[in-house]
Amino acid sequence: MEITVFGKTFVFGEQKRTQTTFVTLPHLDPRGSIVKPNERLLRNFSRKAIPSRAISLIRDGILAQKWKLEVGDRVPLKAVKAIENVILRPNPTDGYRQFWGQVINETLIGDNGAAEVVFTGNSKHPMELYPVNGFSLEYVRGFFDNPESPRFVQVISGQKKSYLYDSDVLYLQHLKTVDHPFGLSPIEASFTELISLIDAQEYGHRQASNAMPKHAINLGEAVNQGDIVAFRKYFREEVYGRGETPIIGGTKGASTLDMGAEGDEAMFLKWQSHLITIIALAFSIDPKKLGQGSNTDRSTVEEQNESLLHEAIRPYCLLLQDEINKKIIAPLGVDVKFSFEFEDTLEQQAKKQKIIVEQWNSNAITLREYRKALGLPEGDSEYLDVTQGEMKSMLNQKYAVQGGFNGLGQNRKEDIDKVET
Repeated sequence: MEITVFGKTFVFGEQKRTQTTFVTLPHLDPRGSIVKPNERLLRNFSRKAIPSRAISLIRDGILAQKWKLEVGDRVPLKAVKAIENVILRPNPTDGYRQFWGQVINETLIGDNGAAEVVFTGNSKHPMELYPVNGFSLEYVRGFFDNPESPRFVQVISGQKKSYLYDSDVLYLQHLKTVDHPFGLSPIEASFTELISLIDAQEYGHRQASNAMPKHAINLGEAVNQGDIVAFRKYFREEVYGRGETPIIGGTKGASTLDMGAEGDEAMFLKWQSHLITIIALAFSIDPKKLGQGSNTDRSTVEEQNESLLHEAIRPYCLLLQDEINKKIIAPLGVDVKFSFEFEDTLEQQAKKQKIIVEQWNSNAITLREYRKALGLPEGDSEYLDVTQGEMKSMLNQKYAVQGGFNGLGQNRKEDIDKVET
């Protein structure tokens, strides 16, 4: 079966149109594969409050980021519109946020965000994308030696395997290493800390809910079992819940024994804070974004937001940008490039503004270029196409001010009246 999109022909087997998921290639013999472990644990950890918050910050930041299509010469408008349709409506049921949100989620959980790429033959919507559980994909041994061989294998219905070529799958992998084909996700990187944090939180919960008593009462010497039973009965019936100080007597050397630490130390809050900091660093997020420290300083909050954008969100944006260009746009053979738009940080903006002002003061740019570089409207000044020095010279001639204009003259006086020419 052949499908032609924008003058380019794609050839597929007949099964491609009838399969709803991946196509089985029966002519291939079963091959060895490398399994991605720990799916259940990684997914369970991703649903906990702290990692879920970290994932949401990055995912929502990417989905809110502006993007554009850079279109080359002689690219038909219908081709640009078709690419927009694929990105904004990847399949009949998922919109932009729903589909790409799932892919980003999988990338942050397992570093294996994946989607099936299916060509439709419709010039208005040339392909459809369907999210795939990246943990179900295993690398085929031999792909790295021969890119023409299948890249992934997916087990279907028990032992039935489906082999997939690189062009069949959109696959996001942020941190790939030379010693292993699978990447390292933030959840996996902070795996040990997550286990420790959950254990510490459960222990703190038991402490806070009085599941573990803080003290034991020692009735002193010469107390038999009958006295202990009687005292327990008295304590339950006359002390618990009354809010009154009990008064007892008849015991020698009665005292209390501490059973453990009290307050914050008993719940290991400092230890939990330390673990949350490590988890935040695994996601490249400022720990304050996960509740560690104060966010009352406005400048500090701005710095945190800039850090989140450029250290946590931007790397995944660039990863997604490259994959869209490779798997969606490149196969269509059109001169179009997808890219996210990033604004400069406050520090970068200040540096650029300083450079622009220096160029203006050194007569390197005209007034028109100066205002444009600062993002200001041109206005209707008659000096738009001259430099600062030229403008001052023209103003000197125009107003004939004694001693020059704006300090250019050596004998300038503030109270000299302008002389008409």
